[in-house]
Amino acid sequence: MSVAGREGREAGPDLVKAGSEHWIAVTWRAFRKDRFAVIAGIVLLIIIAAAIAAPIVAPFDPYETESSLRLQGYGTEGRLLGLDGQGRDILSRLIWGGRTSIPLAVIPVALAMAISMALALVAGYVGGLVGTTLMRLVDMLYAFPTVVLAIVVAILVGNSYPSLALVVVAVLVAPITRVAYIAVREQRGRDFVDAARATGATPLRLMVVHIAPGAFPSVLVYSSTLIGLVIIFVAGLGFLGLGISPPTPEWGLMTAEGRTLLGVAPHIATVPGLVIGITAVCFNLVGDGLRFALDPRTRNIG
Repeated sequence: MSVAGREGREAGPDLVKAGSEHWIAVTWRAFRKDRFAVIAGIVLLIIIAAAIAAPIVAPFDPYETESSLRLQGYGTEGRLLGLDGQGRDILSRLIWGGRTSIPLAVIPVALAMAISMALALVAGYVGGLVGTTLMRLVDMLYAFPTVVLAIVVAILVGNSYPSLALVVVAVLVAPITRVAYIAVREQRGRDFVDAARATGATPLRLMVVHIAPGAFPSVLVYSSTLIGLVIIFVAGLGFLGLGISPPTPEWGLMTAEGRTLLGVAPHIATVPGLVIGITAVCFNLVGDGLRFALDPRTRNIG
């Protein structure tokens, strides 16, 4: 091997690393130009950090009741957001509820992304009868109303974390697969994919190494905008009694428990409802920021 070839081979990992760092730097520079997305990201980090550190930052036990203070409003004896109908501290339950509500949105979205990418890679790369059959099966999921699906799963599995996650995954697979399929078909026709195929790359390597990385950003951006909708959807299931069973702290369940007390103590339902809305909006803003930052046709880093 020549000296030049050996030096080029040894420098290869450094060049790859530099390119990776450059891509991250470009994406971050473009993302931070969207001030609303940055602010939303900071708010999300605060909410997530509070949920993770709930045993430390929550001022009271979320299950502890104080019957003499039930329904009391903001600032009652150190209870910043008041107490609910059972005399439990609302702020503490909100902080602990983040441990249930946020993972219940993020984890199913991540699972749906993984399933959708696998289906889209097979359908988009293989094409033909296999691809058409897979996509028609995916389209069949659109025929199931989400609330009906939630009721059926709740009856079969019960009101539990896994059953809710299963409902969310089933609801998200169809739309995410459709976006992933379009992205895979676009990447499949790129010159570098044809070049890799000409060098003898196997279909599995083509799909995983060459096509998936190019299609994934579109799927990631679209999926990130769905997280806020999923939080609202799960909260709606909790409001209908199809979500997490009480007394577990969960934002949708807290809103549902306070709906009958709106005339007496409106803060019981409005406070968790406001938190749900803020979190959903923040995820949507971050998703929009990622879409801008990852799309070279719209970002301007000059």
